[in-house]
Amino acid sequence: MQVNNTKVEKLSEMPNIGHELEKRLIDVGISCPLKLQEMGSIAAFQLLHAADQHVCINMLFALERAIRNIR
Repeated sequence: MQVNNTKVEKLSEMPNIGHELEKRLIDVGISCPLKLQEMGSIAAFQLLHAADQHVCINMLFALERAIRNIR
């Protein structure tokens, strides 16, 4: 995946994904930006929610913006 003409290999290099969200994504099996992009924000959010029912809707928005490369 590319962000601003730079190849992105770590989830935390994507906009709106910090180290804590990166760790959560890896814990549910989403280990790289390409996998997140292929899966989509809704499916990723559903996995996160299944693992922790306290995730909020803002996390879904962050995932979608990361996929779209929007801060």
